[in-house]
Amino acid sequence: LIGDEMLLHKSSALLKDRIKYLHNRRGELETYHTQIDASIVEMQNYIQGAEEEKNERGEVSADEMALPADIQSGQMLILSAENAAINDALFFLDKGLAENNGDNGYGLEVHMAAVRKLAKKQFLVRAHLLKIGQGKAYSSR
Repeated sequence: LIGDEMLLHKSSALLKDRIKYLHNRRGELETYHTQIDASIVEMQNYIQGAEEEKNERGEVSADEMALPADIQSGQMLILSAENAAINDALFFLDKGLAENNGDNGYGLEVHMAAVRKLAKKQFLVRAHLLKIGQGKAYSSR
């Protein structure tokens, strides 16, 4: 009987500690909940303001959205566009060769010369892109 009372007393103390911890934790969680609610309201106000500004200004062009942060980023943007354009040109040269089969004066020699010229230019563009990227990574250390 005395052993049961001691066990009950220890359990009671443990439960009181747990209840105190849970009350403290509840206060912390309510504080976090209040902060989250305030943040949600702030984000909703920001989104609403951004949507109103967007509606006032109208459609934003892709050129306005792709503004580089520095000179190197601007160079990389231009070089990436040039690389994509060369890829497209190479694709259509191959497609043209496949469709014409040497007709209309567009034979394999002309195709190879054009591909060789574009491939050389593309190699230089990609090398320049890599060099700028390496310089940018080195300067950000």
